[in-house]
Amino acid sequence: MTGVVILLLLGLTLILATGAAVALQPRHWIQVGRRWRSRPSVAAVVRQFQTQRDCLVEGLGAVGAFVVLVSAAIPPVTVACYLVGVLGQRFPVTVLNSHLNAWFLDQKALTAWLHLPIRAVNAIGNWPETLVISSVAALGLGLAARRRRWLPALLIGTVVLVERCVQRTINVTLDPQPPPNAAGLFPSGATARIIAVYGLILYLVLRRTRLGWRAAVAGWTVIALVTFLQAYARLYLGYHWAVDVPGGVLLGVLLLVMMLAALSVFNEWPTRREVRRSAGQHTAPDRPAG
Repeated sequence: MTGVVILLLLGLTLILATGAAVALQPRHWIQVGRRWRSRPSVAAVVRQFQTQRDCLVEGLGAVGAFVVLVSAAIPPVTVACYLVGVLGQRFPVTVLNSHLNAWFLDQKALTAWLHLPIRAVNAIGNWPETLVISSVAALGLGLAARRRRWLPALLIGTVVLVERCVQRTINVTLDPQPPPNAAGLFPSGATARIIAVYGLILYLVLRRTRLGWRAAVAGWTVIALVTFLQAYARLYLGYHWAVDVPGGVLLGVLLLVMMLAALSVFNEWPTRREVRRSAGQHTAPDRPAG
């Protein structure tokens, strides 16, 4: 058994075991989450964010607040990923990149039977596939919604557009060099899209269906598996340096957190029509008796 096969099996086993452990102990992990959120530092940050969010919604409406929150988050996300890219172009990371790239290419020559499934997995995060899946998800979620049918398209379209813009900005400003005979640049956009775009779609589906704890854990485990396989495929095929993968993971996670925080303006606030309807009910005069 070759080294890349062992690495693949270890990664898959670790992710599946973690997902199973979380799925089988819901009370424990819910309590862990509650204890973490109750920490004074975390609670203070959450309260401050909620206060600022509420002020934005009151002044700009839900859509305006969403745009402001996303716009404010883009610069720090870009800077954080850029700094990781700068470190990736320094010694000794460059030497490690070269050794890992050569090792994967040597292993690739020894595992010809693995080429076809790896290439199939690699296509999941490509732009054409991502755009098709995003469009289908936005349409399906919009049709299934009872109100704000435009909201899934806004959310999914935003994360797709922001991921592309941030990735291209880092590519231009950092000017990284791809591996020999490849075109992949820092950060790995395919890896980032699996986490940010597909993760957001999963979140919206789970909120819509309310399938429960185990279904949610299974869904996020699938996202973790696909992310690992996508990153593995990029390295196995020699498309990216090793540092490009953690850069893509960082970008994807930050964008997903950004979207979950920004879309909370729609979770907490009613539509303008509902506000007007509620106001009308409260101000309507009572009918005279008899």
